[in-house]
Amino acid sequence: MFRNILITSMCLLFVGCKSTSVYVPKSLVNAADTDLVTLKADSEHDHGIFVAFDERLYISSINGESTYDFMSMDGYPETAKIPIGNNKIELKYIQGQVSGDSCVVFKAEKGKVYLATKKRDGMRVLYWIIEEGTNNKVSKPCIE
Repeated sequence: MFRNILITSMCLLFVGCKSTSVYVPKSLVNAADTDLVTLKADSEHDHGIFVAFDERLYISSINGESTYDFMSMDGYPETAKIPIGNNKIELKYIQGQVSGDSCVVFKAEKGKVYLATKKRDGMRVLYWIIEEGTNNKVSKPCIE
């Protein structure tokens, strides 16, 4: 018991357990890499083992397919491959006891990398997608 607690603590202390894997939806596993683009979540990892202070943004669904992985430390990925064309992306925000979910839609273009970002405004969180390296907003909120 103590050994398991010690190993987990060491992982959190030395590694920070930041997820570095790229999620690929099951429906796209056999797709050619040239037909996919990368979507990254604008998550903060500044506080090391004090994760509750970080503003985390996760990709919770891609075109209706949940990205949840119970084997992952975080459960949801921060980086994923998505298809070129129209996409519906659901995002999950967590900071300590504050959390929120939202949905955005946008058209992904070949050869570009996208960044899902957020802005906290009191207890409300605003979400959007930009082209990485620019401030060009390319998404709209989902209308449901």
